[in-house]
Amino acid sequence: MAGQPLRGLVGQNMAGRRSVQPGIAYVFANAAAAVTFVPPVAGNWKFVGWGQGGAGSNGTQGGASGAYFEITKYITAATPVAVSVIQNGNTTVAFSDGTSATAAQNGGNATGGDVNLSGTVGTLDSAGAGGSGLGTGGGLGGAANATSAGGSGAPANLPFTGGHGGYYVGATYFPPGIGAGGAESNGQPGGPGQVIAMFVQ
Repeated sequence: MAGQPLRGLVGQNMAGRRSVQPGIAYVFANAAAAVTFVPPVAGNWKFVGWGQGGAGSNGTQGGASGAYFEITKYITAATPVAVSVIQNGNTTVAFSDGTSATAAQNGGNATGGDVNLSGTVGTLDSAGAGGSGLGTGGGLGGAANATSAGGSGAPANLPFTGGHGGYYVGATYFPPGIGAGGAESNGQPGGPGQVIAMFVQ
């Protein structure tokens, strides 16, 4: 079973053999290929995914954010789920019944989820702040800088939150969070994609 187990969203590892309680989550970050998640117990599992943020385009614009999906499925124990969080690619969760949900990278759209939020396009103005992400938990756009547009924030719905767009304060660079866009100057890369698999009940 791949993925980092968390209790809720605060990052406590499960110790020893214990039952899986609602709120237990597994987090999947960028990988070279799709990985297989095998739920340890049957029940309703919520999958939340972000596409990778786009890189800033040096001298042109800040990076766009990736898209976002949420989908809840009843999955029997030991039924595999293909989780694809590919660097420079879209983020997809594919289920054994043939359905899937996808969050596109770099300003694209999401499809197949119960909730689908698009990425926010990059800011063209070289001194502009990046756009904020869609949804109740959308991340803030990166701050304006005299020579660099900030990256756009990633979309999300609370309690999940999208990443903050990348930005400069003077010569110091603050990189983008999950799914957010990179700042314009020097073509800074976008934030990584991610999938969270959370046991609901």
